[in-house]
Amino acid sequence: VLARSEPIDGGYELVPVDLCKLAKKTCMDWVPKALQRNMEIGFESPEKELFVQGDEILLRELLTNLLDNAIAYGFDNGNILVKLQRYPVPRLTVEDDGPGIPDTELDKVFERFYRIAGSPGNGCGLGLSIVKEIADLHKARFELSKSGIRGGTRIDLVFEDV
Repeated sequence: VLARSEPIDGGYELVPVDLCKLAKKTCMDWVPKALQRNMEIGFESPEKELFVQGDEILLRELLTNLLDNAIAYGFDNGNILVKLQRYPVPRLTVEDDGPGIPDTELDKVFERFYRIAGSPGNGCGLGLSIVKEIADLHKARFELSKSGIRGGTRIDLVFEDV
């Protein structure tokens, strides 16, 4: 995926992608895995269509990585919310109510092969670096913050150049 997100000729052709359709389908695909941990995946979108300039395969991979992380690192019986917003600019938000990322680790989690010491699972530390590279390819701003009272994780992908 990282290789695919780094075009050989330095250019990349982005085409209109319905982010609403893509996000809804991807969420539905991940419900069975979430149910294995008694987690719920919610989806909210005020629109039926939300087009952005992008690569459908890479945007699906981005959302897949975010959902996988939310399920892997969230609490059993937890909640994940995928939300789309059109105004003032298109935005994709993935929010969970898990333990969150410690403040001291926020800048490091985007590095390739970096894993927070003692974190569960068997990942290799590439998920968020892939997400960041795909966001950069789409000229989208990537924001990472705390979510809710329990201190979960909120990730926003803001498409400023649609």
